[in-house]
Amino acid sequence: MATKIGDVTSIGKSENLSVVLDDRLTKLQLCEEPWNAIVDNGRHENGDSYTLTAVFTVADFATLIGYRGVLVPVTFDDGTILTECRVLVRSYKPTKDFETLYKDVSLEIWRL
Repeated sequence: MATKIGDVTSIGKSENLSVVLDDRLTKLQLCEEPWNAIVDNGRHENGDSYTLTAVFTVADFATLIGYRGVLVPVTFDDGTILTECRVLVRSYKPTKDFETLYKDVSLEIWRL
């Protein structure tokens, strides 16, 4: 299965998918003695971010670049669907042996 972002679909499976959980712990340092207090506001799933690497056609890559600042749905390889996400292209390079057809793209996806 492939990763679908808005109207574009990756070529094959994505790689290096990782999730950064939005765990809203805050450490407060109080004046007087070296006291510390932890404020636990819980985890907010909508604040999670995802990073992955996938291969896209050059035309689809241009569409991905245009998604900056636009909320789009994302469907991952495993079938997980996120409805409103911001997609950031962090880096890209031509795919070996197919430089003019495909790009290997590193993406960051933020849930809102």
